[in-house]
Amino acid sequence: MDKQITRLTLDVGLRDSYKVVFAKMGDTERRVIAEIKDNGEEYSLAGVNTVEVRCRKADGKQVTKNATKENNTVVIDISGQMTTCKGTAIVDVVLYGTSGGVLSTAKFYLNVDDGAVSEDEIKSSNEYKSLTDALRVVGLSKEVAETALTTANEALDTAGEAIAGAAEAKKQAEAANTAAAEAKKQASAANTAAAEGKKQAAAATTAAAEAKKQAEAATEKATAANNAAAAAEKQATAANSAATAANEARGKAVAAAQSVTEQSEKVVNDVKAAGAEAAQNLKGYTKEETNALLRAAGVHTQVGAPIYGVKRVWNTENVSDTWERTDASVGMEANPTIGTKIGKDDFSYVMPWAGIVSKCCDMDTGETVAYIGEPGYDPTKYMVLTEYPGFYFKRWRDDTYEYVQISAGAFDGAVYIEPWEWGRYPSSLMGSKHVSMSGKHPDCRITRATVRTRSKAAGEGFYSMDSTSYWAYSMLVLVKYASLNTQEKVCKGYYYLRYTDQDKALVAEQSANRIVIALTTAASEYLVGNAVEIGTSLGGAQVAKQRLITKVEDYSDGSVTGKAIYFDGDPVNIAVGNIISHCANISGTTDSLGMRDGCLVNDGKHSMLLLGHEHNGQYAFVDNVNRYQGKLYVCYDNAATKDNVGDSDANYKALAITFPTSSGWQLLEGFDPEHPLEMWCEKLGGSSVGKGNGAYLWSNNNAAWCVLCVFGHADYGAYAGLPCVHADVGSGFAYWYIGGVLLKKRQQDRGCNGGGQPPNT
Repeated sequence: MDKQITRLTLDVGLRDSYKVVFAKMGDTERRVIAEIKDNGEEYSLAGVNTVEVRCRKADGKQVTKNATKENNTVVIDISGQMTTCKGTAIVDVVLYGTSGGVLSTAKFYLNVDDGAVSEDEIKSSNEYKSLTDALRVVGLSKEVAETALTTANEALDTAGEAIAGAAEAKKQAEAANTAAAEAKKQASAANTAAAEGKKQAAAATTAAAEAKKQAEAATEKATAANNAAAAAEKQATAANSAATAANEARGKAVAAAQSVTEQSEKVVNDVKAAGAEAAQNLKGYTKEETNALLRAAGVHTQVGAPIYGVKRVWNTENVSDTWERTDASVGMEANPTIGTKIGKDDFSYVMPWAGIVSKCCDMDTGETVAYIGEPGYDPTKYMVLTEYPGFYFKRWRDDTYEYVQISAGAFDGAVYIEPWEWGRYPSSLMGSKHVSMSGKHPDCRITRATVRTRSKAAGEGFYSMDSTSYWAYSMLVLVKYASLNTQEKVCKGYYYLRYTDQDKALVAEQSANRIVIALTTAASEYLVGNAVEIGTSLGGAQVAKQRLITKVEDYSDGSVTGKAIYFDGDPVNIAVGNIISHCANISGTTDSLGMRDGCLVNDGKHSMLLLGHEHNGQYAFVDNVNRYQGKLYVCYDNAATKDNVGDSDANYKALAITFPTSSGWQLLEGFDPEHPLEMWCEKLGGSSVGKGNGAYLWSNNNAAWCVLCVFGHADYGAYAGLPCVHADVGSGFAYWYIGGVLLKKRQQDRGCNGGGQPPNT
């Protein structure tokens, strides 16, 4: 039968696109021919060596198989196992380069409906056909061997039952023969009695007839019993043969299972013994097979993975905010999406950046509900976390240059950064715990200790953002954009909002949802959809907290002329002199971007989405770093963080970085060889553009403990950005512009020690 062909276009640049192929249960005659595009443009498959299809069915089971290339299309034959389960399956198409690394990924959805074959006639199972799942095949072989062992044991049990049945039948036959002999004996006695007693002849004859009848019946039973005994003998013989065969099968199954187990364990142990770097040259395996073995051994690497890097001159008074691309980064581009103008982003197709993805999770169980772009993804209903894959990182200096390199695979001198998850949005409050959800105002006016407590209350494995995840995130940004100056290279962000005590109420109103101020340019300063507060003082929210602007219009009552700013929520009482000011924005304003970096409008009044995290004009506490004058103390145990301590606490270590004790534009980050990931400022003298990292540092020389927070807040303007640091307040500080970011540790048992030590594998 000819294949039924479905043609579609898969765009590797549109990671949240939704393409659907329809099929019936049991369908094996369907073929998908996919034309590959990149943001609507032609995508060359010339450098693609292998095309792998990964299908996750509605019941959670997976099918992995290879597809073929034909010119600039990918041909995917839908296998029977892909259509065994009714519902929507997610099909990822992964393009591997000649070096074995992932070049690009795209996906579509396979909608499997009722077919001619019922669900009872189809057994859904996992199916792995591609080379990259070589180790899984070993695992399946082990499963087959164990199944054979189970079957052999069952056969032994059946044979035993058959032998017992045969013995019982033989016993019954012997009893029947005894009864027949007794009946014959009685018949003989009756005949003798008849010969001797002629007077009783009639009665004797009758008795003899009855006895003969009983004898014949007994003989018939004896014959049947003998036949049963003979059959039982045959059954016993067959059962003994089956038992012998079952024992042999069991022996073979045990040997097979042991062989497969030993083979699997040997290979995995060889990989572990070799280590990540030596494992790059495993003999006798393809790169794809080696990658599977490495994953099974817990070695976080990818054979043949490219290295992406940047460098800059560091020993100068004019340290540039722009780094030079090196290694595989040369020639690559990273541009943000602004509104409907999609920026070219080469890094979104390569690991580890391609593995950054947001997901919805059940608030109670923590289980993944759906990834962004999948059916069921609802950021207003569920907790939303962004996954960041683990990667290898190296940072070092020579006499002239400072270098940073990142790769999905191990390479000389690199340390492994464990995977983690962040809240896609700044933390908001639900009950007594922090959550990350769209359409929520961020929690604020809380101390770092409160952020810590509310973050942990989110569930097992949750903490407040630490320096390891912050700098790992920052290094991904640095290598991608060749700069940490996010305002210049990505977006201005939500940092240019009006904040002044001049915006005072001109009119007193009761039960109102508006405030009238004199600012004639209010419509361009106070944008509909942005968040504001109204207080008796600047930065206060005594009158109205975290309200969204709904409308701005002219106002005049004959004696007062101004602008009326309307806001949502319950009505309030406005007094003359009350002050309106901006605060951190509500979450979710960048949801339409999907996973693309960028903003809706690059005017400094719209939130920025950067590597799956939304920046909305609020500082975030760094939970594990304390400062005392020029020293920074870091704790790498998230469960042991506390305020106002240094290395007198065994959990804290002093960094070999001299932290500035005055405020200014950052010029150069410090370098601690033991903790290369910790890239805190060491030297001032930069600027908002051109020198340093484009961000400001707030510090002092007070003889007191201080906490750190990063990013900047809504009215900071050019001072703000990814590397902006506020380090001049104590642990009791709480204000409208500081909150938290949820951190979830995906592998808590293997910390990366701040990037200072490679993991134990």
